[in-house]
Amino acid sequence: GNNLVALDYHYFTDNAITYPKLGLEVSYSVLEKQLAIFSEFFEPLETDFALRTFIKKKINNSKPGILISIDDADKSITYALKYFIKYQIPITLFIPVGLCIDENNEDGKRSRILCRYRELFPSSERLTLNDKSKFFDRIINSSLQQLYEYELKLGSPKKENNITASRELLSLKEIEEISKNPLVTIASHSMSHNSLAELPDNWLKWEIKKSTEYIKDLKGKYDLFAYPFGHKQSYNLKVKKLLHEGGIKYAFSTSSKIIEKKSDFLSLGRAPMLNFDNKDYICGSACGAFHYWDKILQR
Repeated sequence: GNNLVALDYHYFTDNAITYPKLGLEVSYSVLEKQLAIFSEFFEPLETDFALRTFIKKKINNSKPGILISIDDADKSITYALKYFIKYQIPITLFIPVGLCIDENNEDGKRSRILCRYRELFPSSERLTLNDKSKFFDRIINSSLQQLYEYELKLGSPKKENNITASRELLSLKEIEEISKNPLVTIASHSMSHNSLAELPDNWLKWEIKKSTEYIKDLKGKYDLFAYPFGHKQSYNLKVKKLLHEGGIKYAFSTSSKIIEKKSDFLSLGRAPMLNFDNKDYICGSACGAFHYWDKILQR
C-alpha cells in the first residue's frame, strides 16, 4: 500500500555471531542474500527523500517501499558497503558522532567517557537528574589532561557491559569519505550514545546541538536522527521537544512500527534485520511483520 517499512542493521562480520541474543550482527554472506531479495521484490528508497515525498503525495511505486539504515558507524560498514553498491541500495548511517571523533580531541574524549555512564552507574544505583547534571558539568569542563586521567582510571570497556564503546568505529575522516558515495546519507545518533530520556537538560541539549553541528560540517542530513537504544523508555516528550527545537524533523526509534501518513515523525519505527537468509523471513520483515509482533508483545 502507501506505507513504508524501515529496516535497521548494526554490525557485520565474517566470524561466528558473538552475541546472537542481541541480534546486532549479520554475516556478510547473509547480508548479500538479504539485499538481493530487497533488490528484486522491493523498492529501497533514500530515507530523507522518501519521507519528504511521503508527506506530500501518494507514493506510486510498483513494489513496496523500504528504507534501510545502519546504526553506530562500525568499521565493518567499509566492507559491507560493496554489497549495497552492488545492488544499488541507498542507506542512511546514523553516527554516534562523539565516539568517531579522534580520541585526542576534547569532544572525542568527553563522548567516550560519557558513553561509559551506564557502566559507572547501573540501574540499581541510579543518580538523580541533579547528580547527572553535576557529572556532565564535571566532564564537559575538564581539561584534556584531566580527561586523559579519567579515561585511564576507567580502563577499557567490556563488550558485555557496553557493546558500542567496545567496537571499533569509523573515524570522521572515514565517514566523510564514505559519505561521498551517492548511495550513502549520514545523520546523527547523538554524541555519546546514551539513553536520552535519562539525561538532564544540559547534557541532553549538548548531545543534540553538538552532534547536529558535526553532521552539518560533514554535509550530512542534520534534520534526521536516530535515538540511541531506541526503545520506548529511551526517549520521551521532552527529548522530542528539544529535537524539534534543534531542527530535527524525523527521528527513528527501534520499535517496529510501519510508517504511515499519520505516524509521529519524531517517533518513526524501524524493524531489526537479523542474521537470517530465509526468503519468507526477509520478505516478512520488509512487509512489516515485526509491526504486528511488537503489537502482540505490547512493546
